[in-house]
Amino acid sequence: MGEALHALVLEPDTFSTHYLVPDEAQSAQPAISEQETMQRQSLDAWQWSTLCHARDALLACTQFPVASWLSEGEKELSIYWSDEAGAMWKARPDCFTADVVLDLKSTSDVRPDAFRRTRERLDYDVQAAHYIEAVSRLAGQEPRFAFVAVELTEPYSVGVYELDTAELSAARARLADLKTGYLAAVTEANSG
Repeated sequence: MGEALHALVLEPDTFSTHYLVPDEAQSAQPAISEQETMQRQSLDAWQWSTLCHARDALLACTQFPVASWLSEGEKELSIYWSDEAGAMWKARPDCFTADVVLDLKSTSDVRPDAFRRTRERLDYDVQAAHYIEAVSRLAGQEPRFAFVAVELTEPYSVGVYELDTAELSAARARLADLKTGYLAAVTEANSG
């Protein structure tokens, strides 16, 4: 469901090339061949309804200008760069402007403490540090970073969370350690 939500919110123009929606929603879609049908993931009525409610909740968020960010931002753009040591890196942020990077997350609980635990467990902060570096190198200035989390159950609550200075600093240090370990492993594999 998380991937389908990303597609619906971030790439609505191509959503129908990856997903089949229930019969009542398909009337708005062009007719497709049996082969095209087989290549798409089918969504049932409950899944389709859930995705639409979550998307609508995101766009109606008043805590931050989420709808504006999503409308104006670059979505699903791959960014490639070389660091000062010559190592090559890639990032694909969900959505970004020169001022803010958004990372869309579906979750079971958007309350601050619950989402913080999820962030820590899944290393989302390290991903945030990587995305900030990518957009900084592309745009020439450091953007803010915001997790935009939405629940996939009623009432489809939305939470928008920015990392504080200490969290971002810790994430950057962890990212640097991971990059160093990765490059050492690559060097060892190439020399053996």
